[in-house]
Amino acid sequence: MSDDQVAFLHELPERQLLEVEGLGRILFCHVTPRNDFEIVTPATPEEQLRVILAGVDADDVVVGHAHMQDDRRVESVRFVNAGSVGMPYEDESGAYWALPGPEVELRRTAYDVAALGDHELPHASRAEATAYFESIAGE
Repeated sequence: MSDDQVAFLHELPERQLLEVEGLGRILFCHVTPRNDFEIVTPATPEEQLRVILAGVDADDVVVGHAHMQDDRRVESVRFVNAGSVGMPYEDESGAYWALPGPEVELRRTAYDVAALGDHELPHASRAEATAYFESIAGE
């Protein structure tokens, strides 16, 4: 990425609340509404996610940090991990993303991984990434 592109990304807000027709208020953040350091995976217990989402004034929270798609409801808040376009921790290659709208649709778009050339990205399966992230979540 160019210096200008990196600077642009640094200027973006850490959290953004948007009103989406059919869905309501969606809070977009990188990791959790509380901070940018917590780890939430599909294996994170509902009780822990309830604490993380306590006090959130949104209908949906969309994150991406763990690079694994997740979609679940904790009380009145829907928690969605959109996944990762460039470095997903899933069992098939591709771009993993979410389409909000009157429902949230978790999607995968296949692409030619070989076309990346020498830009080999780290890879882990969904199970491997979950086990790793859960092992460091309490640190």
